This record gives sequence, structure tokens and C-alpha cells, in this order.
Amino acid sequence: MWLRASVRSEATRSAIVRIGRMEIRPPVTTRRQLAPMLAQCLRNRHAGPTNRSRDMSFSLYDAVIPSNLQILGALDRIVDKAEAFCEEHAMTQGALIDTRLAADMLPFGYQVKSCAVHSIGGIDGARTGSFSPDMSAWPTDFAGLHGIVRRAMDALSALDRDTIDALADADTQFAVGETKLPFTGANFLLSFSQPNFYFHATMAYAILRAQGVKLGKRDFIGMPRMRVSP
Repeated sequence: MWLRASVRSEATRSAIVRIGRMEIRPPVTTRRQLAPMLAQCLRNRHAGPTNRSRDMSFSLYDAVIPSNLQILGALDRIVDKAEAFCEEHAMTQGALIDTRLAADMLPFGYQVKSCAVHSIGGIDGARTGSFSPDMSAWPTDFAGLHGIVRRAMDALSALDRDTIDALADADTQFAVGETKLPFTGANFLLSFSQPNFYFHATMAYAILRAQGVKLGKRDFIGMPRMRVSP
């Protein structure tokens, strides 16, 4: 963004302040009157947040943990619906758990497992300083998938705010083979773990929906954190 002031002819004696493509025509008539206004614009441009925004505390914990718990809770109930679908259609659990959205994608069981990997697993990676992909096998029954999701929720619920907020500037790397990508803890959780978490939750939903499991948006979102009146 650039800022420029110009004064047209003394006959018109009108000043124009241009900020990017926006023109402001202040009620001034001379360069001397315009200068203090420009100085204030520049100070505002480079100033920090207002007192109002400084008072609004939104931490790394707030940005990560509640939403992880919300979606994991929804995923746990989606697994219930998957199990009911198998019973209703005389389908084995393993058959649905091995279903893929496309031939070159990983199956439902992997998608569920990965939601735990990129929630509590991502936080564990930020705490230890290194995260690597979890290549372990996923469960082949719904009880095992429930177990993965619920253990992740229990571990997330046990974390305290100060522990998570302290990870914001921690050195964290993504490591697979010889590849090592450096992050801060906050950037790792917000730009790597969270997108992966939502991707795999979405794929789990999409796989079941494609198979005919009756799911809607509310099943994916789960329980929103609505304001409770006193």
C-alpha cells in the first residue's frame, strides 16, 4: 500500500489524499494544513493493534483444542452410523472400513486414524520438537476406530491452556526420511496439522456418504460451541 498527497492548483485549492486506489478529499486548502493529517495517517498505518483488539485474548489453545474436540466428537458419532449401516445392509465391518473414495486414496479406517494423528499427534510433535507421519496399521473394526478417536479426545481434554500456548514459538520440524521442514509450534499446528486434520475428517465423511450412509452437514460439524446465557 502506498500513500501520496497532492494539491491541485491554487485556484481550486483542493487537496487529494490517495491511499492505494482510494481518494480522500479532506476539507483543507493548503499543504501546511494537509501535512499533519498525512503524518497521522502514517502513524495509524504503522501502529499496533487498538486497545480493543489487544484486550481480545485468543490463544493457540483456543485456535486448536476446542475445534479438534468438536470434530472428533462428531467423528465418533459418524463411526456409530457406519456401524449401524453395516448391520442394516449385512455388510462386514472390514468391508466398509476398507472402502476408498478413489482407487489411489487411502480407506475409511486410515482417514479416521489420521484425525487422531493430526490432532493429539500433532500436539505431541510440537511438544517433542518433531513430527513424522504415522504409518501404523489402522483398526479393522469399529470398536478399534472408536478407541482411537476417544483416546485422542481424552488426551486433548487433559491438556491445559498454558501447555499449549507455550508451544507457539517452539522449534518444531516435520520429518520424513531425509526431508525436514522447520516450523514454529504455532505455524506447525495451524498451517500443517489443522488442515490435515480437517482433510481427513472430510474424507471419512465423504467415503461413508458415497456408500449411502445417511449423513448431513450437522453430522460433520457436531455440536457448535454456542454462547450460554447466565
